[in-house]
Amino acid sequence: MTELTELTVPRKRNVKDLTVSIAALESGDQISATFFTERFGAFNLNGEARLSPAIGTFTIAGRAIEQSLKPDKALQTLAIVQSASGADDVGDVDSGVDDSGVDDSDVSDSGVDDAGAVDPELPVGDLSAVAELGHGDLVRAVFDDPAYGNFTVTGVAVFSRVGTMYLVGEWILGINQAPASRLRQIEIVAPAGSHPHPVPTTITKLADEVE
Repeated sequence: MTELTELTVPRKRNVKDLTVSIAALESGDQISATFFTERFGAFNLNGEARLSPAIGTFTIAGRAIEQSLKPDKALQTLAIVQSASGADDVGDVDSGVDDSGVDDSDVSDSGVDDAGAVDPELPVGDLSAVAELGHGDLVRAVFDDPAYGNFTVTGVAVFSRVGTMYLVGEWILGINQAPASRLRQIEIVAPAGSHPHPVPTTITKLADEVE
């Protein structure tokens, strides 16, 4: 069965190590962060850490990593892939679980490398896989958002009856089988039933986090 290590959630997250890693963050660092929510299960975000001037916290793809330098309750692991200064730096961290919600950003389909790294000038690829999505499929998708830049989301595709859409880690992959506008690449890593990662239930009602 296909299993992705970046979606492995620790039995008990190491809050102390997470806090140390957060304290070392600089805006612009390339990071890999794994979250867990009941709505979307485990999902990994690979992209640029940004210090939000609006809320004063570090975020990745619009999701808060911390609050007052304490790890967000959904954050499970955190690693600095490359520092903003350009030096390679890997710092893994552990985790815990919580519920979190939907950020309905748009999606398209294209090219993802094996490590989930993002090409800063990634063109839109073949997004035909969006029409083939099924609830529980293991996917890796690259998005391009004017506010958050390019980032990769890896996780389990979740079907929402609200809006007839598929999402991964709060980001919309497609609506009515049409790719979301911010999607640039998509890969179905493994179909539902052929991977060991937990599959959340389908979404049947609008959450507070849905915009």
